Amino acid sequence: MFDLQRPRLAQFQTDIARAIPCVPEEARANLTKMVLPDSLRVFMNWRDQFVPMRLRQVQMSERFLRDPRTIQYWPAVEDLKSRIEAGEDLRPFFSNYIAQYGYVPPKTRKARKRRGINWEEKDHALNSYDAHHLHLSPTRQTEELLFVSFTRQSASFIMVGDHKSWKDGTLAIAVAEERAASGLELKGIFASPSEEFTVEQRTQLQWRGMSTEISVGDKIVPSAFVCGDGTGLAQSRHVDHMIMTLAKVDPSLDDDAYVRPLFESVGRPCPPDPEFFWLMRDCDLCVAEKSSRTAFSLLPWRR
Repeated sequence: MFDLQRPRLAQFQTDIARAIPCVPEEARANLTKMVLPDSLRVFMNWRDQFVPMRLRQVQMSERFLRDPRTIQYWPAVEDLKSRIEAGEDLRPFFSNYIAQYGYVPPKTRKARKRRGINWEEKDHALNSYDAHHLHLSPTRQTEELLFVSFTRQSASFIMVGDHKSWKDGTLAIAVAEERAASGLELKGIFASPSEEFTVEQRTQLQWRGMSTEISVGDKIVPSAFVCGDGTGLAQSRHVDHMIMTLAKVDPSLDDDAYVRPLFESVGRPCPPDPEFFWLMRDCDLCVAEKSSRTAFSLLPWRR
């Protein structure tokens, strides 16, 4: 049985609870009472809204380049392209609230009424469609947004839209067309117009934590990858992998046979009495040693 109360893991849980911004601040007491897997899910829902500074190759499809809104706002799109390729800090282009709303306690429901997903602390476009939304100006929060799917090496421009795009179906269609063009379709399943969800039905299902599909021509492609608590499927899997990594590695940090090769792998001498602690760098799971000030990335996130 994996003991979540091992000293390093208990401290890791405390550190995560301290790192997540809370509204109101008193809500932090809820975070400190959570078990580590739940804290990591809250952390991922918050921290994945930021994009780490890395050099990335921007990809723009023919569909994106032909879109009238792309053409209309091309100078701003081109400016963001240059900034992303240069690895600049993109925080000025993100919504102001993500630096403040990391954890918001769920609203109290009436007796016997089912509690829904607390979307106040989650990004629906990111969790459902793997799409960050950037304002087109760093100096003011514009209504126009650029939707981008980031990896560690690339940034795929999806569409220019606005804050209604993930509710009116335009983002779902744009993402689906990009996925269909890249070959991400559900093999052996064919479109049936009579069984197609409406935009409203698909949106309501996603807001209730249900993944959906959408037809593009004669193809069926995944539309939203979302879990029952509103966390993105990829984010949830990353949390599961982090817990498995913690369970495997934490006991080994007391074993010299594991620790010495760890330092040798980075060309650093192993301290006589290493003192390890767990930490998150953006959404990467790392372990670090205090006296040598050496950190090891054990489980990198996809961005």
